[in-house]
Amino acid sequence: MAGGVTYMFVHNAPYSDAKFTALRDNYLAGKPLPRTIRTQLKEKHLAAGRAYRERMERKAARRR
Repeated sequence: MAGGVTYMFVHNAPYSDAKFTALRDNYLAGKPLPRTIRTQLKEKHLAAGRAYRERMERKAARRR
């Protein structure tokens, strides 16, 4: 069990909400995604992003 926890910690250590927020804000401001991220994207990631965006748009529309 300790090995699994250690693996997950090391695997997810480079990611944080602050880094994601900065990346997202830059992307929405018109900056392209860094090459290291672009090369790792797959079609399933793009589809998940579209679904998420649609969900957020529906949620925003309900609040109006």
